[in-house]
Amino acid sequence: MLLHRHGDRVLRLKGLVAVEGSATPVVIRGVQHLIHPSVHLAAWPEGRARTRLVAIARDLDPALLRRSFAAFTRASGGP
Repeated sequence: MLLHRHGDRVLRLKGLVAVEGSATPVVIRGVQHLIHPSVHLAAWPEGRARTRLVAIARDLDPALLRRSFAAFTRASGGP
């Protein structure tokens, strides 16, 4: 959703994502409107199962990104 709405301002997006029903993380990577195929890792780094996202953007308010992520995770039944 982020790249669809703000892809022209998102220079790079990457992260480890906790997916319901999966014991291992999924790696996501994107550049502007392009999402690379996801990769499933064999284990969580450091044994800590938690989503970690990094966004490098131009002219995007970090608070907007946090609110959008929070709204998305609530709507999808996440934390």
